[in-house]
Amino acid sequence: MSVKIDMKLTSPELMQAALCGSMRRITAMKDGMDTDCNCRNPKTSWATDIDGAASEMAVSKYLRRYWSGHVRNFTGDDVLGGIQVRSTVYEQGKLILRPDDPDDAFFILVVANAPIYSIRGGIFARDGKIDAYFRPCDPVEGSPAWWVPQDALVDLSALNASKVREMPRRGAA
Repeated sequence: MSVKIDMKLTSPELMQAALCGSMRRITAMKDGMDTDCNCRNPKTSWATDIDGAASEMAVSKYLRRYWSGHVRNFTGDDVLGGIQVRSTVYEQGKLILRPDDPDDAFFILVVANAPIYSIRGGIFARDGKIDAYFRPCDPVEGSPAWWVPQDALVDLSALNASKVREMPRRGAA
């Protein structure tokens, strides 16, 4: 089991993440992308976007990497250097990988419970997209995805933040 790394966001950091998450949700609504098949209650989309932004900020803070707080950038990195962040509110939640997720991207799972964001570990998409974790399309859980359990994730505390910072970047030779 990976060791959790708890990052506490300050009030100004939480406000910045909340603004970013709100901008993401409003932009999605404006662009007709306001339906989220993975949320049973549409109101949770707001919380999902805010917690997602705050989770990205927490990972950036831990790795000491720049966080842009991007809006409407579905192919860019969540954290500079080829890192994607996925969040959950469930203590035993899984890291969800989608078919379009780049195999060479490194995904980090965060359990969100503001102001504490608990980094649980990470995995390259290619290593998480295995049959044992795959779930087909489901009317409750949404589109097909790989649901990677926390015990399959690389322990970032053992890996050391500096080693994550030195990981090869996507597109690097």
